[in-house]
Amino acid sequence: MSLLKVKKGMKVCKLVLICSLFLILSGFISYLVFRHMYARELSLRLSPVMENNNQLIKNEKYWFLGDSRIARWTIPDSILPRSTYCNLGVDGQTSTQVLYRIRLYFEKQNPDYIFLQVGINDLKTIGLFPNIKTQIIDQCIQNIKAILSESITHGAKPVFLTIFPGGDVELLRRPLWNMSVNKAVVNVNKEIIEYSRSNNIPIIDSYTILCDKNGKLRKEFQKDCLHLNKNGYAVLNKEVNKFILSLRK
Repeated sequence: MSLLKVKKGMKVCKLVLICSLFLILSGFISYLVFRHMYARELSLRLSPVMENNNQLIKNEKYWFLGDSRIARWTIPDSILPRSTYCNLGVDGQTSTQVLYRIRLYFEKQNPDYIFLQVGINDLKTIGLFPNIKTQIIDQCIQNIKAILSESITHGAKPVFLTIFPGGDVELLRRPLWNMSVNKAVVNVNKEIIEYSRSNNIPIIDSYTILCDKNGKLRKEFQKDCLHLNKNGYAVLNKEVNKFILSLRK
């Protein structure tokens, strides 16, 4: 056998080995993703609202309520001491889940103020269910109104943080994304702003603060398509600080 044939054979073997390893790795990653999604589905069956039992609500004056955008938010002590606020954000939650979750919280404690940021997890499903886009939007609006209304009923003062849009869509998310999501965000915000003004509910317009001229999350504030980096949260913290200071006047 010639040396040339041996080298070609070795190259083929290396290629086969690389392809095999790639397939094994892809299969393992797929398994992990499937396992995670299956576990999440089962946990939803056990507890549809996915209440964070590790979160103890004591006598905090301020609640920050919502999805992962709230969960990833830290308020500096210079604005609010840690003992005065409670972060009630849960990753992936829709407005329906947050509505039912707050009802459970109200059975335990009532705060003075509730900062609400929720809705993007409802609206992002338009990419998967474009045929029921109107129902998704309407349900989101009704849920947010209900959260605000029930907050008032329980003696808490809600503060609506307008839903900020998505940013640059990552490659893996593109097949699941619909460009009408950002337009839906605008429509929901418009409805809730009108409702809030009619009911004297304070508004922090995070959409306007964080949005670029094309209706997308500004690049300097993006951690990923749906989430803020530290610069984005720093901007929101300034607005919260302004609101807190206005209460002391």
